[in-house]
Amino acid sequence: MISALTLAISGCASTPNESIESQGKYADDYALNVEEFSEATRFYYPLRWIEPGRNANNLDKFYYDTNSHKELANTSSVATVVAAGLGSITSFDAVMGLLAQQGSRSGYDSLLGEQYLYTIIQVDNNKDLDTQAQYVNRIAVDTIKMAMGSEAKEEYQKVGSEGFYFLDRIKVTSTSDESCTAVYSPCYSLTARIPMLIRDNNGYIPLVPQGGDYMAAKTYLPIGFPIEQIKFANVAGVEQFLYVPAVKMNGHKDLWRKENLSYFTGWYNQQRISINPYIKRLSDDTVFYFNPKITAKQRDRYSLYRVFNLSD
Repeated sequence: MISALTLAISGCASTPNESIESQGKYADDYALNVEEFSEATRFYYPLRWIEPGRNANNLDKFYYDTNSHKELANTSSVATVVAAGLGSITSFDAVMGLLAQQGSRSGYDSLLGEQYLYTIIQVDNNKDLDTQAQYVNRIAVDTIKMAMGSEAKEEYQKVGSEGFYFLDRIKVTSTSDESCTAVYSPCYSLTARIPMLIRDNNGYIPLVPQGGDYMAAKTYLPIGFPIEQIKFANVAGVEQFLYVPAVKMNGHKDLWRKENLSYFTGWYNQQRISINPYIKRLSDDTVFYFNPKITAKQRDRYSLYRVFNLSD
């Protein structure tokens, strides 16, 4: 098997099929103890390749709530702490400001702060891999274009050298939202040309096709993207999952600029940002939180737990 690193170093050209093969991982290598890890973590590990440990990169341990975390509970003191830097702000804005200042990503890989849509199919080993890759990528891109509206534009970006596909992506952009003109714009998506390939999933990874290989198109969505507009593609044999990180984990410096904080209240009300990370299965809108304490606070399995009620 040709590895991605070998191809990158040698500069050798590869076919898309070789690139997909080299991305392949075996499901049993990413199997986690059912008793120790949530369904969401066991699903997400092979898609991000970041192993959760007892004290690091374990999203099951991430928990923020106004009643359980002193920095968030006492919003008046929070406002005092950050007011000098942020000017006149609401208590919610103050919390967002505090999250930006806290060294909030300590203990977590920065990649866990990135937001993704995963479009998943079972692999048919009698068919060409790249044909299946382009099929699942097209479903992913069309899903995003529908969410972004009629102004959405698609562009294939050749980032790597000829014959090297790992950096190539399909970019979709739009100008339909007021935040599109901000210093930090969330109005785009990037779908990787080479999807994820997980082999021989015989009960090791939950929520995905069992008894063989599965392929996952990976679409990056910046924080603030209109995820509330993303609807299930409703294609036979396809599942789609949205990974929404805790906004606290995202390290994009422009996201936390003072002038962008005014968008946070709107984004929170529109359910575009979350205080706690979760997975959402689009086919039935089931929400899987990582931390069981947050799961216990859900009204039902389809609802998001709202740390702040901004209508009060």
